[in-house]
Amino acid sequence: MKADRPITLAIYIGYTLFKNGFPVAYGGSWVFGRSALFGLNIFEAFRGGESGYVMCQLLRVYRHAFSIDHFEVEPYQYGRDNADGIKSGAFWFYYRYGFRPVDKKLYALAEKEQSLIRSTKGYRSSEEVLLQFTEGNIALQGGKKPAKLTTLTGKVSAMIRKEFKGVRLLAVEVCTKRFFEKTGSKLRYTDEQKIVLTDFALLSNALKIEDETQYEIMHQLIKAKPIDPYQYNQLIIRMFP
Repeated sequence: MKADRPITLAIYIGYTLFKNGFPVAYGGSWVFGRSALFGLNIFEAFRGGESGYVMCQLLRVYRHAFSIDHFEVEPYQYGRDNADGIKSGAFWFYYRYGFRPVDKKLYALAEKEQSLIRSTKGYRSSEEVLLQFTEGNIALQGGKKPAKLTTLTGKVSAMIRKEFKGVRLLAVEVCTKRFFEKTGSKLRYTDEQKIVLTDFALLSNALKIEDETQYEIMHQLIKAKPIDPYQYNQLIIRMFP
C-alpha cells in the first residue's frame, strides 16, 4: 500500500445493461451513504427514445439497493472535454429528469434558459451556454442532503497538514495506533481490511471521534468493505445519517 494513497471511503458499483442479449449501456456509481456519483454511457445504436427510461431504471436500482437519496453527475457526462455531449445538448437530457446544477449561479442560468426555451419557438441553448453548465456538477435530490464525502476527506487532508506537517506516512502510523487504543489491540485484520483501517483511522482522528459505538461501527465497516458493499453502505448510513 502506498503511503500517499488518497482516502477512499466510497465504493464503486459498476454495471453493464443488456436488452435481448445485447449490451445497451454501461457505467457505474461511486456510492457513499445516501449519495452517489452516477455515470451512464448508452451505446449509440440505443440512444434516443429509450435513453430516459434506461437511466430512470438504473437510478431506481441504485436507490433500492443502496438507499440513495442524492445523485450527482460530473460535467464530462454533459459536455466537458466531450464535444458529443455539447452537440447533443446532453445537459437538457438530465435536466428533463430532475437534475439541476449544484452551483447557484449555474442553477439560475439553467432556469433562465429553460424559460427561453418554453417561451421562444425554436430556441436552443448556445454552445457557449452549454459549456458554462459544465463548470459544475448537476444533482438529483430526493431527500435531505446527505453527508458529503468531499467534506470528510477535506477534514482528513487538513488534519494531516496541521497535525503532521503534511507527512501522510506519519499520520497513518500515529492515527492507526490511536485507533487500536480506542478499539482494543486484540483486533486482527486481513491485508485488504488493513487498507480500509487506514482510512477510518485517519477519519476518526480528523473528526475527533470518542464514542465507543462509532468505533464499533468503524470496526464493522473495515470488515465489510472488501466483501459486502451492501452491508458496508448501510453501516455508512448509520455512521453518517
